[in-house]
Amino acid sequence: MSTVWIVNPFDNLPEEGAKPQRYASLARELARRGHGVVWWTSVFSHSRKMRRAAPDGAPLPEAWRSPDGVEMRLVGAPPYRSNVSPARIRNHVVFASNLAGLATSEVEAGRLPPPDVVVASTPPLSSFRAVAGFRDRWGTRIALDIMDSWPEAFETLIPGPGALKRLACAALFAPMRRMAARAMLGADMVSATSEAYLDRARKLGAAKPMAAFPHTCESVSDPVPRPETAPLRLVYVGNMGRFYDLDTLVHAMEILGRRGVAARLDLAGSGPSERHLRRLASGLANVAFHGFLGAGELDSLLRAGDVGIIPILPASSVAIPYKLPDYASRGLAIVECLGGDCGRTVGRHRAGVHYQAGNAVALADAIAALATGKEALMAARGASAAMAREEFLAPAVYARFADWITGQSIGPEN
Repeated sequence: MSTVWIVNPFDNLPEEGAKPQRYASLARELARRGHGVVWWTSVFSHSRKMRRAAPDGAPLPEAWRSPDGVEMRLVGAPPYRSNVSPARIRNHVVFASNLAGLATSEVEAGRLPPPDVVVASTPPLSSFRAVAGFRDRWGTRIALDIMDSWPEAFETLIPGPGALKRLACAALFAPMRRMAARAMLGADMVSATSEAYLDRARKLGAAKPMAAFPHTCESVSDPVPRPETAPLRLVYVGNMGRFYDLDTLVHAMEILGRRGVAARLDLAGSGPSERHLRRLASGLANVAFHGFLGAGELDSLLRAGDVGIIPILPASSVAIPYKLPDYASRGLAIVECLGGDCGRTVGRHRAGVHYQAGNAVALADAIAALATGKEALMAARGASAAMAREEFLAPAVYARFADWITGQSIGPEN
C-alpha cells in the first residue's frame, strides 16, 4: 500500500457540513483501498472567507483522523476578502511555506510517514515548490491536478484595447506563467478536470502521463414532472463574483416577470457581488436569495428545481464546473453560457440550452421556452440525468483516479 498526500487548500470539508467534493471523494476512495492518506488543507475557508469551523460554529482542530481513515491537517494561512487580490496571493505563498515546514516536522517527528505520492492541486501555483521539496527529500512522485487555468483566468480583469491589454497581461502575469509552466513540466504525472486543461499542459511542453477526471456526483435521481400550475423552478448554486453572468440572470427574471411567465429563481451561496445582486433584484417577486446552505438544505433546494443555471463567463477559463454534475444528478435541465467543454458536454447529451453571456433577452427567451414547453423540459431533464450516469458518477470516476495515482493501472493515459 502507498502513502498518498493530497494538497488542496480550497475544497470544502465534510466536517464543515459540506457534501464531498473532489478531494474528499478521492481521499475516501484511496483510504477505502487501504492506502495511508493525508489531506493538507488551509485553516482558512476559501468559500466562507473565515476560519474553518463545524456547522455549530466550533473551530475545527488543526489535526484529526476522519471516520473514513483520512488524516486531516490544517495549515496556517492569512485571510483574504476577495478572490482577486494581493491578499489572496499572499495567502497562497504563506500556505506553501507553512506546508513545507509543518509536513517536514510531522515526518521527522514520526507522526506521519513520508509520502510515496503527492496529489497537488493547481491553483494555487505556490504549492508546487513545496511539494517539489518533498520529492527532493523523500523521492516522492508528484501528481499535479489542474483545477483551473491560471493566470489566464485573470486576464479578463485587465482593461484596455487588444494590443495594449496583451502587453499588460504579458508583463503582469509573466511570473505566474513561469510558475504554472514549471509545475506542469516538473510534475511526474498530470491530471485535470477536463481535456482542455491537459491540452494547455501539452502546449507548454509537458509529456508526462496525463488523464482527465471530471467533477462528479454521488448518485442520480430521475426527474419528477412539476405540477401543471407550478412555476418553473430555476436554481443557481455557487459563488457570486466577477466571473459570473448573474446581472444578466436577474435582468432576465425581470423580463420574465413583465411577460407574465411563471418562473422563479432561487440563488444559494454568496460572494462579493451578493449585495449588488440583492439591490438589483429588489422588488422582484420571482427571485429569492438563500445564502449558504447546509448539505441537506442544498439537496432539498436542488430536488425542488427544474433547471440549473451555469452563468459562468467564458473568459473565466473554467472547463467543467462543479455545478454541472450537481445539477445533472438531480435531473435538472441545464441553461449555460460557459460554452467550451461544458457546453459541448451539455449539447452532446441534449441536456439543456446555451445562451450568449450578457444577453438577458436571449436568456429570458430560453427560460420561457422551457416554462411553456413541458415536453421539451422533461426531455432535457431526462437527458441531464442520463448524462450524469454516463459521465459523472463518483464511484467510477474516483476508482479510475485512484488506480491512476497509485500506479495499479495506468488508466486513460494520453
